[in-house]
Amino acid sequence: MSRDYSKSLVLFCALLTLSVNAAAQFETRASSRVSIGPFNVATADFNRDGKLDIAVSGDDLQLLFGKGDGTFQPPVIPAPGLIPNWVTTADFNHDGNLDLAVADFSGYFPGVSILLGNGDGTFQAPVNYSTPNAASFIAVGDFKGDHNLDLVVLDSHEVSVLLGNGGGSPQKASLTGFGLGT
Repeated sequence: MSRDYSKSLVLFCALLTLSVNAAAQFETRASSRVSIGPFNVATADFNRDGKLDIAVSGDDLQLLFGKGDGTFQPPVIPAPGLIPNWVTTADFNHDGNLDLAVADFSGYFPGVSILLGNGDGTFQAPVNYSTPNAASFIAVGDFKGDHNLDLVVLDSHEVSVLLGNGGGSPQKASLTGFGLGT
């Protein structure tokens, strides 16, 4: 056996042993009651205190501010009346504060609500942008390469792209159909 091969075999066995012995472990630090039917969570530091916070979509939009020890303060509802099916976060208007994009399932209008962040854990009133059907999921990306964040919104029949203008208000949705009959 060559010397390089022997060293490689020893290294491989050592790494294999470490990976087998290094199993992921989790502990339940705390549980927080949230709205009925939570659908997803987004994590970020919404109030800039250096501790991760959670935005939860469900029967309403709730924020849980982190204490930094794995526990959270009681939920806060930043925009009563929204019924978010999905929530995501990004800085849509380039002001350094995290904003929220919510796939609103409230029935008042089909579409997305943008809540611009104030940087202290509070948000401005939601601004609504319609899509053809009730939005189910949202993803964020710069699809035009112009350094402004855009939204991709999925509903049961279509994918809508809302192009960002850098001011926190996306332009009208352009559509890409999919599914039966398209």
